[in-house]
Amino acid sequence: MTLHGAIVMPDATCKVIKDYFLVKDLGDWQPHGRGPMLKVHELAGARHLRTRIEVGLERGLTPFVGRGKELALLRERLADARTGHGQIVLLAGEPGLGKSRLLVEFQQSLGAGEVTWLAGRSISFGSQIAYLPVIELMKCLFGMVDGEDQTKASRRFEAEAEALGVELRSSLPFIKHLLSLDPKVENLPDMDAQQRRVKTFEALRKVILKRAQSGPSSW
Repeated sequence: MTLHGAIVMPDATCKVIKDYFLVKDLGDWQPHGRGPMLKVHELAGARHLRTRIEVGLERGLTPFVGRGKELALLRERLADARTGHGQIVLLAGEPGLGKSRLLVEFQQSLGAGEVTWLAGRSISFGSQIAYLPVIELMKCLFGMVDGEDQTKASRRFEAEAEALGVELRSSLPFIKHLLSLDPKVENLPDMDAQQRRVKTFEALRKVILKRAQSGPSSW
C-alpha cells in the first residue's frame, strides 16, 4: 500500500474520530509485509463542526427528563417573539447540566420551517480567530458549508444577499470580508481598523434585523 502524503490510522483510532472526520476504509494491511494484518483507514477530510450532542443524535439519545419548566419557558419566549416582541434568552449553568440537550429538544419540538435556526460556537482552539461565533452565524444565514469551493460559496452568498434587498448593498462588502469571500482589505471603504470594526458590526446588525423581519429566528 502506497499513499504518499496521506494520513492513515488503525481501526481503533478510526472508531474514536469517525463521528467528527470523514474516513475511507482501506481494508487490511500488513506493515512491512510481516506480522498481523491491520484494518486501516485514511483520513479523508473534516466534517462540519459538530457537538457531542449532535453526534449523539445519530446514535440515539437517552430519554429527556427533568427540564419541562425550562423547555416551556423557551416556548413562551418564542410565542412572544411571534407577536413582534423581540426576545433574548440567556441559558447559563455549570458544564454537564444539560444546556445543549435542552436546546436540541427545543429545536426538535419546532415544526419544519417554523423558525430560522442559526448557531455559532466558541471553541477552545478557535480563540485566536476574530469573530469566530459571528462568522458561523453568518455562514448559517447565507447557507454556506465548511470546505465549500470559494467560487460556489460566493455565488451562494450573492444569491442570498440579493434576496435581502438593495438597502443592504452598502453593508455587504463588510460581511463578505468577514466571511473571507473578499479578503482584499482595499476593496473596503478607506478607513482605519476601528472604523472598519464599527461598520462591520453595523452591517451585521442590519443583515440580522432584515433577515428576522421575514419571521421569528433562533440563535
